[in-house]
Amino acid sequence: MRHTAEGAGRPADRLRAPDRAVLAPFPAVDTLICADLDGTLVPPSPPTPDMARHTADLRELCGRLPAHPRLALVCVTGRRALNAREILASPLWVAGVHGAESLAPYAYEALPHPRSVPHLPAVRRVARLIRELALCPPEMHIEDKEVVLAVHHARLPAERAASRLSRLASLGRASGMEVVAGRGWTEIRPPGSPHKGDAVVEMVRRWRPRRLVVAGDDHGDLAMFEAADRLVEEGSIDRATCVAVRGPGADPECLRRAQVVLEGPDACRTWFRGLARSLATGGGARVDVPARH
Repeated sequence: MRHTAEGAGRPADRLRAPDRAVLAPFPAVDTLICADLDGTLVPPSPPTPDMARHTADLRELCGRLPAHPRLALVCVTGRRALNAREILASPLWVAGVHGAESLAPYAYEALPHPRSVPHLPAVRRVARLIRELALCPPEMHIEDKEVVLAVHHARLPAERAASRLSRLASLGRASGMEVVAGRGWTEIRPPGSPHKGDAVVEMVRRWRPRRLVVAGDDHGDLAMFEAADRLVEEGSIDRATCVAVRGPGADPECLRRAQVVLEGPDACRTWFRGLARSLATGGGARVDVPARH
């Protein structure tokens, strides 16, 4: 399936995302990049001493890539969308909180995914109970993302964190929530919360690319890889490339599933620049694939 200038993409009556009305399509692009932020485009939290250099380089990249008419870049992150925008300093589309909210370019407010809206009061109740029961010690930070609750516990020794997390998980499940563990964090989410794969599918339906690149480094990014494979199988895109970024705490399955493995965020940003140059010279979405290690 190839898109033409006369009829790029699909008819509007087929551009539907789960639980949503017909999506307003954007101008079709040749290649869509959906990239994680922490651990992929910049080093993972906590910030490294050279974070300012990484951030400056990322902002230059984010200013360059969207200017290419054949390329679109979307940030798909576990951070709040507005927080990610502050780091990117560019009017990109951002799918925040693993796809549970979205922020359009130049918008001042992120919108919750429709699947999240009915559960917002329940998330507020759980947040209130956690505060009232004092379930988190000072070394454990609760981040209220409105659509989910994130418990950051990287600074807490594993044995101390385990008992606290067990109580939080019990409270969350008793309240009908799902509990998902990540690298130094645990999230309490409503059942059926959107994930990064949902965000990728929605962006593909909006942008109608021929090729898709998804990039990530941790367990939550596997949903993007799985979505990319499905989109190829169903004929929504011609080709997908899954890029994994190796670094501290990178998910082994993410590294195994990827067609391209890059050594850290510096290499990832460099690879994206090469992709943009290839498109600019009419070479298509082809760049040299680094050797896997």
